[in-house]
Amino acid sequence: MMNKAPHFWYRTRQEDTPALEKLLNPFSALYGLGHLINLKTTKKHTVKIPVICVGNIIAGGSGKTPTLQSIQRLIIKHNIAETPCFLSRGYGGTEKGPLLIDAEKNNALEVGDEPLLLSRQAPAVISQVRYKGAELIEENGFDMILMDDGMQNLSLFKDLTFLVINGTQGLGNGKLIPAGPLRETLCTGLKRAQAVIFIGEDKRGIKEKIPADTPIFDAHIVSKFTGDANQTYFGFAGIGHPDKFLRTLEKNNIKLSGFKGFPDHHPYSDEDIEDLLARAKKNGAKLITTEKDYLRLSKRHQLQITPYPIAIEWKDEENFVGFIKQSLENTRK
Repeated sequence: MMNKAPHFWYRTRQEDTPALEKLLNPFSALYGLGHLINLKTTKKHTVKIPVICVGNIIAGGSGKTPTLQSIQRLIIKHNIAETPCFLSRGYGGTEKGPLLIDAEKNNALEVGDEPLLLSRQAPAVISQVRYKGAELIEENGFDMILMDDGMQNLSLFKDLTFLVINGTQGLGNGKLIPAGPLRETLCTGLKRAQAVIFIGEDKRGIKEKIPADTPIFDAHIVSKFTGDANQTYFGFAGIGHPDKFLRTLEKNNIKLSGFKGFPDHHPYSDEDIEDLLARAKKNGAKLITTEKDYLRLSKRHQLQITPYPIAIEWKDEENFVGFIKQSLENTRK
């Protein structure tokens, strides 16, 4: 999979279809066929504790991590479970798992940046074989599994699956990998999702494509930054869509002297950071980045860089929590 999305993945309807996208269409058909075969042949395992999955159908970020963090807080706040544990594949890390992360000893190179970030909030397990990770969680006495990015992983039964869609990027050009960003079609994804979480304004008209009987819960990203409002920063990010972080900074009136995007899960070298520090210094700025990028930095570089925390805010938290409770009651009867 590409580390940096090609422009045509998110082209507008008014833009012409480029030759490369047309050339890749047959490969997208093969990708889709492989996914359908996987759906029919994967053996599903079950555990005795509830499993809530938060996933998406596009390659790259859509806001799953802050959504999962918010759901964990709501689970505790409303006494839905006492000891929920995150479950992640551990993308970008060297550890195959199953492994219960030690937030003090493990680093992002070992377990991946997203799982490490999750583990700083609550217990987290990584496992390339998801159901084995679920079994480890169950064996350790946790009473719920919060599964990160598991929509396309069918090896583990889920009690409740949320499909996360970012309103700005939507579903891109609507084509499967590699001609487009889709891991699967909206149709097949909705067959396994009990509800959709929409983050931000629907700028691509995706909601009208979702069946009327599918619950949609609206949310948006809010800043939790408490730094100096008068400070000038140089921003950078190595996430699925770096421009989303840039828009977040601009929306929250962070003074910027510049910005640089890197490929998703980019492993920052000393040369990368020294270059960024030099760019910032030219304008008397400090470096600022996402929490996930911050965790991929060396401790020496972390001292020179400011992380920018975000969170999810729900349009109707009470309704969302009620849906979770009712769905778990229905599946666990």
